[in-house]
Amino acid sequence: ADCLLMGETLETLQKNRHQNLWWVIRVTDRPEPGRYVHYKKGDEYTVLDVVRHSETQEWLVLYRAEYGDFGLWVRPLAMFMECVEKDGQQVRRFQPVPADLSH
Repeated sequence: ADCLLMGETLETLQKNRHQNLWWVIRVTDRPEPGRYVHYKKGDEYTVLDVVRHSETQEWLVLYRAEYGDFGLWVRPLAMFMECVEKDGQQVRRFQPVPADLSH
């Protein structure tokens, strides 16, 4: 899995997770709209866009659950894009789902 963004270290991204990441994460380091699967339960979500918090200017990912009540959610961009450990491996928290495999 490609777990680092634009040459930044995972450590740097985690350290800056809750700060304004405008200078750390470039526009190209954002999820494309479309389906993603969460690493824990395998639930699918659709990324709608990347938005900014009106007070903190923090970049957030706006996405919709593709199950249950199909609720809308936001998550800090750095957290959405970061890698987490699963079974001793570094994997993306949200992995893109190829269009031909989306439900």
